[in-house]
Amino acid sequence: MNPPLPSEISAFEPPSLSVDNICPEKATLLGPCKVIPQEYSNITCRSIDITLPQPGTRQWQQLIAQLFSELAVPTADKVIAYRGNRRWVQCFEPLPVEGKTLRTANLRQGGVYLITGGLGGIGLAIAQHLAETVQAKLVLIGRSGLLPKMEWGQWLSSHEENDPTSTKIKQVQTIEQLGAEALIIKADVTQLEQMQVAIKQVRDRFGEIHGVIHAAGIPGAGLIQLKTTELAASVLAPKVKGTLVLNTVLRDIQLDFVVLFSSMTSIYGGFGQVDYCAANAFRDAFAHYNFSNQQIHTVSINWDWWQWDSWQDSLLSFAPEIQSGFKQMRDRYGIVFKEGIDALNNILSAKIPQVIVSTRNFQDVIQEHEQFSASSFLEKSEKSRSESKHIRPSLKTAYVAPGNEIERKIAECYGELLGIEQVGIYDNFFDLGGHSLIGTQLISKLRQDFQIELSMRLLFESPSVAELALEIEEILLGELEELTEDEARERISGNFNQ
Repeated sequence: MNPPLPSEISAFEPPSLSVDNICPEKATLLGPCKVIPQEYSNITCRSIDITLPQPGTRQWQQLIAQLFSELAVPTADKVIAYRGNRRWVQCFEPLPVEGKTLRTANLRQGGVYLITGGLGGIGLAIAQHLAETVQAKLVLIGRSGLLPKMEWGQWLSSHEENDPTSTKIKQVQTIEQLGAEALIIKADVTQLEQMQVAIKQVRDRFGEIHGVIHAAGIPGAGLIQLKTTELAASVLAPKVKGTLVLNTVLRDIQLDFVVLFSSMTSIYGGFGQVDYCAANAFRDAFAHYNFSNQQIHTVSINWDWWQWDSWQDSLLSFAPEIQSGFKQMRDRYGIVFKEGIDALNNILSAKIPQVIVSTRNFQDVIQEHEQFSASSFLEKSEKSRSESKHIRPSLKTAYVAPGNEIERKIAECYGELLGIEQVGIYDNFFDLGGHSLIGTQLISKLRQDFQIELSMRLLFESPSVAELALEIEEILLGELEELTEDEARERISGNFNQ
């Protein structure tokens, strides 16, 4: 049963800051600020926004006193701004929507509307709505594009009905049957040259562009320890660079509106979402900047879960318990297409730079995420494993007992954290049921036991007890070579008598 359409939408009203002080790029720092404490319970983070007065002035001394007080007093506030003698924090106010729905809010009959991520499930749902209500001229931009129209018939006749490409073709056909025109362009929104060509193509075809919906995005997944520069960049690119590219290519066009699809992740963080939180925080800040500085009706929409789940595969990098929790949340609270379209109409009829759309009380959502942390999850998992310790599962590798002290200690750690009674030296950590969360705990314990520095990446490269033992042995030997004989003897004694 779908949840009812929410009777109100929460809107975020930020501190009243001077436009000159708004820097969207700096907003990406909110990603680490909000997610680090969720993944590392021993670390507290706060974002404190200040303007620097002249050194030595009364305002300078006042600011120093404010910062000392801020750092000395524990607070639940994550995002803070100081302006003069005022301390600002984020707040959320409900925005009633009953009676304010305009079916064609701020939309032109036959208007030209550009949608990035236009061939995704949400993009196509919005396109169909625009076709039904105003018979729009639609520009659907995506990295993969779609087959030339002359090949659609052959493709549909030779592929299954639920084939992803077939589904997109039929949705575009429905849109055109509703009286709309659809121009499908293959382009990467992060590439300036491609988007310049795309905009020229649109203007050559339709003459004008009246509104833009930037819905392109890539989900984030994975702990901070496991992030690579390339992985984080791929998540940041469409929302950060893509937004900047769109701003450049549309600079000389008088638009009725620009809608940036963001996520509630930018407000509350999210386990494994440091890059995605940062990317959406940028979009939120950019919407405020554009709304105030450029006088363009720009709004960032922080969406809650959608029931449409093309990003389901991104959950596979999480622990099974977290995957299950995400799926339950989506099924119970996810926004269905009709609810999302109705919310979008209401937002377009208002003049607010940032709006949160949720089927739940938003303060309850924030509280849920504030209470969740990696350590609390691990404690629950560890308790569950300790209460139900089981025998070694059936693996392709035969059981071989540890042959030395290093292997024994590693095997004991595997068994303790995974709830397995007997672990062999050729057993793979991940084949035994391990995942990145437990891996983080394992690496932390091995660092403590052997008094050496280990990276999480080492576990992925050497997941068996024997492989990990060799890596640790090499590290220990390298460190022992730099010690005196007495220091080495003491170090060995300390490692193997714990």
